[in-house]
Amino acid sequence: MRRTQSRLLDYWVFGATSRAQAYTRGDCIPRTYNIDHPVTAASSDAAALTGNQNNVAYTTETMFDGQLAVAAEVNHFKTHKGVFNFVVPVLASGEGATAYKVVLSFLDIQADIDRLFWERLFKDFPALQKPFTEAKKAEFLKFFQSTMEVVDDEAAVTAIGGPFVLQQWQEAFITPAMQWRIAEKFADAVEIHATSVNRYERRAMREALERVMKISHNVISQQPWAQEQITNPITSDINSFRAWHDAGNW
Repeated sequence: MRRTQSRLLDYWVFGATSRAQAYTRGDCIPRTYNIDHPVTAASSDAAALTGNQNNVAYTTETMFDGQLAVAAEVNHFKTHKGVFNFVVPVLASGEGATAYKVVLSFLDIQADIDRLFWERLFKDFPALQKPFTEAKKAEFLKFFQSTMEVVDDEAAVTAIGGPFVLQQWQEAFITPAMQWRIAEKFADAVEIHATSVNRYERRAMREALERVMKISHNVISQQPWAQEQITNPITSDINSFRAWHDAGNW
């Protein structure tokens, strides 16, 4: 296991980041990479339309169309050096199959699913009881099983997880950050259940689930309405959402 800092660790221990960025804790000097400072991109379109090559290339069409306006801004502002995806962890050989075996053993026992997963999830997030009908529960369990089965294949996980994340967000109003928290609770439940496997297999399960969630959430950045301010893993920090709940807020 790679060495991590012991203070304020992220939930995902592997490649962990703290709840506050290092420069806000005083552990390092602020760099332009950490600062939300837009870098303007000069364009001939902006020069022709506005008389200034450093302006955003707005037209009468883009100003009144949400997707076209976002596209123009994305081409102009490059915050955080254009980083807008999560870094996907790479599993060691055999870890994907091991993780799937651990998850599958958990999904075979309905009593443990109800007691270790759903009851604990609804205790921490009571508002989820309303959208989580039996059909919705089945959707999430199928999502975890299907993506973990093909966790080594990034394209296959994207094909399954991408539409799922967007559907839950747009139709059930379960935000990506909340979906991340649900996955955390699922990992907790599987780990409590998997008493017969060693800690390396449980570690593989957590790392594989982290990989699934990051690949699935990276699909958001490919949508025509998305921009870096929405999907950037630095500005849209899952840890901030987690800290809000850990502080006792709902």
